[in-house]
Amino acid sequence: MDGVVQYVPKISQFYDWHNPFWKCLLSAVITTKIKNKHMIWKQYLVAQNVEFFHKYKRLHNQIRKITKMRLLGQQKLIQGSFGLRLTIKLH
Repeated sequence: MDGVVQYVPKISQFYDWHNPFWKCLLSAVITTKIKNKHMIWKQYLVAQNVEFFHKYKRLHNQIRKITKMRLLGQQKLIQGSFGLRLTIKLH
């Protein structure tokens, strides 16, 4: 019993090292698209239908484009406020 007390943590420290993906909240449109993307991906895994895969990829690309534009807008805001060159490379 001493080993359990010594080695098993009493509370989770997950929040200490977890890095949030988004510093600010996403809009309702983006979160709805992300939920739909996840739902369509699950449907594709069950059915293995090419149509579901094309719908998934279309949503994936739309979400990626929106989030990249958002990141680019934040970087341009920082660039304008500090007078710096934009050095971010988006894949």
